[in-house]
Amino acid sequence: MIRIGIDARPSVWYRGTGIGNYTYQLVQHLQRMDRVNMYSILWPDDCPLPNLPPRWRATAMPKKRSDERQLIGPWLREQDLDVYHLPQNGLRAPADLGRTRLVVTIHDLIPFLLPEYVRHSFARRFLREVPAAAKRAARVVTVSRRSACDLTRILGVDEGKIRVVYPAPEEVFRPVPAAARRRVAAELAVRYGVHEPYALYVGGITPRKNLFDLVYAFGKICRQLVPQMTLVISGLLGQHGSQVAELSELLGLKSYVRLPGEVPLSDLPALYSLATFAVYPSMYEGFGLPPLEAMACGTPVLCSDAGSLPEVVGRAGLIVRSGDVTALSEGMLRLAGDPWLRDRLVTRGERHVARFSWAATAAGILDAYREAAAQEETGGG
Repeated sequence: MIRIGIDARPSVWYRGTGIGNYTYQLVQHLQRMDRVNMYSILWPDDCPLPNLPPRWRATAMPKKRSDERQLIGPWLREQDLDVYHLPQNGLRAPADLGRTRLVVTIHDLIPFLLPEYVRHSFARRFLREVPAAAKRAARVVTVSRRSACDLTRILGVDEGKIRVVYPAPEEVFRPVPAAARRRVAAELAVRYGVHEPYALYVGGITPRKNLFDLVYAFGKICRQLVPQMTLVISGLLGQHGSQVAELSELLGLKSYVRLPGEVPLSDLPALYSLATFAVYPSMYEGFGLPPLEAMACGTPVLCSDAGSLPEVVGRAGLIVRSGDVTALSEGMLRLAGDPWLRDRLVTRGERHVARFSWAATAAGILDAYREAAAQEETGGG
């Protein structure tokens, strides 16, 4: 039996984003599967403590850095933890770990690779804290072989302490049953102004996601499509979302491009399921869950070849060169006009996404905890 601590606060702070969903699913699945070890989790001090099963307990912890620094070290000693896991890239690693071994999940090194696409304040903190956390960690979990290579190449992390553990789509991502499609289509039209047929992007609306290229590429082919298709770009609107809307209007695409804003998790499976295809033109991903979410909903996928996306999508998606607007246009035109290709990708996607599960993810991370605890016992470092 080992005593495991997890900073679970990102599951509340960032739910709906990659790191927030990752932390939430990890905690949920460890509760289901692990009946042996003891768990202590940190929880935001401005939220009610969660109801937890036996062998689990939660401690409220403030978000303010100055308060946190004074409290986490004593908490680690009080809980007598063998392992402490930071799922958020190793950020907020305590200065004093005592005898506790550190496990960090580093999802990607985008602030090193594409600093121009990262807020300056976040980049400064990331570049300062993450290399130090990776060096101190007994195990570094990451989400793809591409990210593992980046960790070794950029940060010099020893390959022997890196564990690649793929995340997975949440269980809610399933195809809409055929009998419910008409009703669901009507609901999407009322709630979001989305009408079939449409191509779909789901994810962050930031420059790194390459949405300007997506709009340009769609503009080159949308008037050729019969029946007429729209492009739906779903995500939290901000400054870049306004710029995407302005670009669409400048290109005469206002009636062809829909930006419904952030669609809640409960409606995303329907949005994916009714799309003709999903498109993901990102300039870099450490993993990239939306293509797998689309596959889990029975939707064919077109994505760029950036970062880990070819590794994640495999032969189950149509892959085009990142930054090539013509290739992106041609890929969308092929998928829009070729039902046989769409059906083939749907079948491949169903088989491919079945290889990913959160039960397997949690089991892989639990193995990393065991390795870290064993390293502590044998005096490794």
